[in-house]
Amino acid sequence: MKRDRLDDRMERLRGFSLREWTARTLGANFLPIRDPVRDRRAVDARHGVEVTWIGHATILVDLPGFRFITDPFLTRRVVIPRRLVHPGRSPEELQDLNAVLVTHAHMDHLDIPSHRLLPRNAVLVTPPKVSRYLRRIGYRAVHELGWWETVTLGDGVEVTAVPAKHWGTRGLLPDGNGYGGYVVRHRDFCWYFAGDTAYFDGFHEIGRRFSIDLACLPIGAYHPPSFREVHMNPEDAYRAFIDLGAAHLLPVHFETLVLSMEPIGEPRDRIEALRGSNGHSDRVHVLSPGMSLGF
Repeated sequence: MKRDRLDDRMERLRGFSLREWTARTLGANFLPIRDPVRDRRAVDARHGVEVTWIGHATILVDLPGFRFITDPFLTRRVVIPRRLVHPGRSPEELQDLNAVLVTHAHMDHLDIPSHRLLPRNAVLVTPPKVSRYLRRIGYRAVHELGWWETVTLGDGVEVTAVPAKHWGTRGLLPDGNGYGGYVVRHRDFCWYFAGDTAYFDGFHEIGRRFSIDLACLPIGAYHPPSFREVHMNPEDAYRAFIDLGAAHLLPVHFETLVLSMEPIGEPRDRIEALRGSNGHSDRVHVLSPGMSLGF
C-alpha cells in the first residue's frame, strides 16, 4: 500500500479549478433531487442474490440469509455537494443488515451521519485504521482487514479485502488510513466492489484469484485528467472489467454527487457506448439509483 503524501495530493489537483468546481457544485445544489427508480432486472436466477445500487458507492447486496451494504451514503449532502437523486432505499428498509463494508475514509465513502441511521447489531468491516471514525456508532463487532486478509461472517460469507490504487487520508495531513476493495463469496456466487480506484495492474491478480460473477466498478470523478491517478473513467473501468474476467459489470460512482469537472451525464453516455460497441450488452448493466439486478 503506497503511503500518501501531501505533495502527491497537490499533484492530483493539476488542472482542477476550485472556482469552477464550486460554481458547478452550487449550481447542481439548486437542481431538484430526483426520485430513485425502483426496478429489477433478472440476470441469472441460480444464486438467489439481489444487488441494488442505492447511489454513488452505496450498494446493497442480498445473499440468501445475509444482507450487507457498502460505503453507506444515505443523507442529503457530503460537506458542500448535495446529492442529485434520493437514496434508492430508505434507512427504514435497511434495519435488518448483517454487515456494513467501508472501503476507505473519504467523506463520500465514510459518511458518519449515515452510519447513525443503520442498525447497531451489524458487523463493520473496514481497512486498517478506519474503524476509529465509527467507534461511537457502536457496531456489535468490527474487523479491520489488510489486503488479501479474509474474515468469515454469518453462514459461510467470506469477505476478502483486495488492493486498489487510491489513498485513504481523511483530513489534510497523512494519517495512515488504509483503503481498498472487497471480494465477497457465498456458496457459488462471487461479488467484487473496487471502492475508489484508478486503473492498475492489480485487476489481473484479483481476477486470477477469484472467479467473479459481478464486478461493481466506479466510472465517475475522472476530470481533470490528473484525477485518473486515483479514479477511473468509463474506458478504464471497462478495461478493468476485461482484466478481471468478470461475468457481469455494474458501473457505480456517478450521477449522485458533483465531485469533479466532467458533465453529469457523460459517464453514463460513455459506458453505454462501450457496452453497445463491444458486444457485451447482456453483461454490462447500466442502472439508475434504486434499481436491482437478480442473480
